[in-house]
Amino acid sequence: MTVKSAERALKVVEMIAHLQPISAAQLRQKLDIPRSSLHGLMGVLLQSGFVVADESGNYGVGLKAFEIGAAWLESMSLETVARPVLKSLVGNLNQIGHLGVLEGTDIIYVMKQENDSPVRLISAVGRRLPAHATALGKVLLGALTNQEITERYRGVDLNPLTPASVTSLAELLERVGEAREEGLSVDAGESTVGVTCYAAPIIDRNQKTVAALSVSVIDTESPELSRAQYSQEVKNAAQEISRLIGGG
Repeated sequence: MTVKSAERALKVVEMIAHLQPISAAQLRQKLDIPRSSLHGLMGVLLQSGFVVADESGNYGVGLKAFEIGAAWLESMSLETVARPVLKSLVGNLNQIGHLGVLEGTDIIYVMKQENDSPVRLISAVGRRLPAHATALGKVLLGALTNQEITERYRGVDLNPLTPASVTSLAELLERVGEAREEGLSVDAGESTVGVTCYAAPIIDRNQKTVAALSVSVIDTESPELSRAQYSQEVKNAAQEISRLIGGG
């Protein structure tokens, strides 16, 4: 196959992916490929499994194309995808960013991006915090049903980290419900006095919450943005990561 034929084959598969089901006549018209050339290309693509034909002779994407797409998704690890988005968010907001996952009733920081402030938080990659006292935790718990949350917290004391922390299951369920509905949780000094955290969920291609992203805003540094603006920036970044891993 020549380079020109290879380019045409790739364009054919791409066009079919966007417009399936599509007929040979439509492909010829949209790609301006001679009938004889298209016939040869379709023969190769059908035989290799990149394209399939239905009973009407219209074309769709084949299993082989799906397998390649799935392999690409598998290669795009969450850390690889999330790091540049988190770095960009922190650069834009000049606030500290985190990525966290849920384990039991704790959140675990799996990524941290510092800003250029001299003030440093005690958060660190690998550190655990109780989910009930963090914005990350409430967002991650939002992927569970209230019954699942109740079972998970059976016999667990909701000890406060600060005077603002949630200390009852009823209050936790209410706050988790708000996070679930809004796609965002705001922790105003619940885990660290003087720090407001904004968190949003990261959704994978199976529509499951696999992590959450947050920024921690140090209140004494007179943040330039409003609560609504911080909320939207965090949601946008989480949605971008979700999109890049095939979810959202």
